[in-house]
Amino acid sequence: MCIEHQCSCGGGAACRGNTPDCCPATVGCTDTDTDPNNCGTCGHTCSGATPLCWGGNCVCGDVCLRGCQFTSVSAAVNAAAQFATVTICAGTYLETFAISRDITLIGAGDGTGTRDTILQGGAAGTVVFSNAQHVTLRGLRITGGLGGGSIGGGIHNTSPNLTMTGCTVAQNTAGIGGGIFNSGNADLHNCTISGNAASNGGGGICNVGTVSLTDCLLDGNGSNSNPGGGIYNTAATATVTLDNTIVRDNNASSGAGVYNERGEVRLTRGSQVTGNTAALQGGGIDNFATVVLDASSVTGNVAGTAGGGIINEPGATTTLQNGSTVSGNTAGITPNNCDGSGFSGPGCA
Repeated sequence: MCIEHQCSCGGGAACRGNTPDCCPATVGCTDTDTDPNNCGTCGHTCSGATPLCWGGNCVCGDVCLRGCQFTSVSAAVNAAAQFATVTICAGTYLETFAISRDITLIGAGDGTGTRDTILQGGAAGTVVFSNAQHVTLRGLRITGGLGGGSIGGGIHNTSPNLTMTGCTVAQNTAGIGGGIFNSGNADLHNCTISGNAASNGGGGICNVGTVSLTDCLLDGNGSNSNPGGGIYNTAATATVTLDNTIVRDNNASSGAGVYNERGEVRLTRGSQVTGNTAALQGGGIDNFATVVLDASSVTGNVAGTAGGGIINEPGATTTLQNGSTVSGNTAGITPNNCDGSGFSGPGCA
C-alpha cells in the first residue's frame, strides 16, 4: 500500500531510501538502489563478480572507475565508518592517500593486468600513509610513489597493526625506505617488494619498528651508493623476521640483502638471502647487532671488499642453527662467506 506517497509493507511505516520498494519475498521494505538482494527490482540478486548494488545496478565493489559509489580510493576511505571493509575493483587509480581509521581495503589482485587493482602514486608522494590502529590491505599493487619527506615511497606505516596479504609494492622511490618505511608493526604475507629504490638506504624496506614477512619475496631493490638494498634495519628495538622469505638480487654499497645497523634480524623456515651484490662489504648481510639464521641460508652473494655472505662488524653476533648455511658467496678479500668474529653454530663454509 501507499503511505506518505511511498510504498509500505503491511501498513507499517513508509519505506525509505532513494528507490524505496516493498519486496514481500524478503524482509519487506528495501531500497532497490542499494540492496544486493533486490537490486533495481525485487528479487534481482547481485553475486559473483558484481556482488554489490549501487544506483540499482550490480557492481564489482565500493570503488571502481565508473558506476560504483566511489571512483577514488581516497574518497571511499574518507567516507568509511570505523572497521569498514572497502572493496576496490580492478583498474588503475592515480592517487595518494592517508588511512586514519581502522579499515580493510581489498583489491582484485596485485599484478599489472586489467584484472588487477593498481594504486599508482604518479610520483606525487607516498602512495599509502597508514596511521590507524588496525589497517588491512589485500590484493593490491602499490607503485609509482615518491616518498613524502623522502620517507616511504610506496607505504609509510606508523600503525601498530598493519597487515598485508597478497600485495605487491613495486617501482617506488624515496630517500629512505623506497618501498616501505615502517615505524609501527607490519605483518606481510605472500607479498612482493620489488624494484624499489632509496637514495639513502633501505631500497625495499627501512624498518625502525617491527616487521614480519612470511612467504614473501624482496627482489631487485636498490639503495644507490648507500646501505640496505633489500632491508635496512636501524633502531635499537627494531626487529625483522623473515619466515620462508627470499631476499634476492638486491644491490647496495653494503648489506645488499640486509643491512642490520641495530636491533635484530631473524631468518626462519627456509628463508634465503641470495644473489645480492654489494659494492663494498656484506653482499648478503652486513651486521652490526644480532642476526639469527634458523633453518635458512645465505648463498651466492657478492661483495666488492669483505664479507660476501655475512660480515659481522665489531661487537655483532650471528647465530646459525638447525642446519643453516652460509656458502657459495664471493668477496674481494677472503673469507668469502663469514667474515669477522661473533659467529656461533656450524654452517659457515
